[in-house]
Amino acid sequence: MWATRAACVGALALGLAGCDGNARSEREIGGPASDAVELASIKPLDVGPISYFEDSCARCHGAFGDLYALPFVTPDEELPRVIEEMAAGPAQAPLDGAPLAALIDYHRSMRDGLPFAALVGREGEHLVFEVTPDAALEVDGGAATRVGPYLWRVSNASGVMSIRARQGDAGVVLPLGESPWTGRVSD
Repeated sequence: MWATRAACVGALALGLAGCDGNARSEREIGGPASDAVELASIKPLDVGPISYFEDSCARCHGAFGDLYALPFVTPDEELPRVIEEMAAGPAQAPLDGAPLAALIDYHRSMRDGLPFAALVGREGEHLVFEVTPDAALEVDGGAATRVGPYLWRVSNASGVMSIRARQGDAGVVLPLGESPWTGRVSD
């Protein structure tokens, strides 16, 4: 059996102290793409970071991280190690590769107050995304429909030019040609 709820929360008291200004916003990466991306070549994540968090982390950290103490106190350079250890330990659901990197970027989005979006599946010509619950998904060249608290379906996916997640004044572009989720593509 893993650590108690209090120990779990205490072990990962994340905060903004590690914010290094690398969060990607629409303005920082130049806005919508000018050319359609070949969507058939983009592989959805095997594990959705928001559903993973809700299934494996929310019991200690609250729904969508509501129980995290902000600002995060874990420096950004330590965040990957801490999240990997928490996934393998208290969550009892180890992650590696792209699912782990996406979960790390989901945490960065919570820390930075930015929306998050990740491509997590395909249903015929439709793409399925996990998106920060209070955010909206905007699509150029297609239509987005919310199908759950954090799930969105994009139709007419073959004509999609760009996908953005917007939460209040904050917005991020999903860099489909580079990554199936928002966050740091170069990490």
